[in-house]
Amino acid sequence: MSAVTYVIARVVYYFIEVIEIAMLVRAVISWIPLDEDNPVETFVTAITEPFIYPVRLIVDRIDALRNCPLDISFFVAYLILFFLSSLLSRYGGI
Repeated sequence: MSAVTYVIARVVYYFIEVIEIAMLVRAVISWIPLDEDNPVETFVTAITEPFIYPVRLIVDRIDALRNCPLDISFFVAYLILFFLSSLLSRYGGI
């Protein structure tokens, strides 16, 4: 593996890790009653929503999951990111 490929794989791996942590923070924040204008909640939502929203569009097309009380799209997006980080750590030499 070339040095450039290794550096790119490492940067992407750490980026995914930061997004995963932000998603966990978002999950914990959702359990705490906060104002809608809370800057931490706004920041974490702004970081994680680009990864959750496309999955939400796909999940909303499935009738059985549309009325689910849990945000299945959040779990699916997290699992996709976890799978990608696992692939990078295994095959990216990280």
